[in-house]
Amino acid sequence: MGESFSRSLRQTSLFPPLVVQMVKVGEETGTLDQHLAETARMYDSELDNRLKRLTSIVEPILIISVGTIVGLVAISLIQAIYGFASAFKG
Repeated sequence: MGESFSRSLRQTSLFPPLVVQMVKVGEETGTLDQHLAETARMYDSELDNRLKRLTSIVEPILIISVGTIVGLVAISLIQAIYGFASAFKG
């Protein structure tokens, strides 16, 4: 007959215990498809939350970096303009 799907997943150690447990319950109750879909929704939600946190951290850093670069370019241009103006006056 062979091993159960959940036992095979547990032996590979590639999946978290929660996933293995969900698969085991799904096998025992005959609702494996529903349990796999619920697990997928759970991980999709977790991924969305992590991406939102990452975005909330990276976005301000990018804004400050771009602002700094724009500021440096503006200062360089103003210095160049004053340098040319001084050369023509002198």
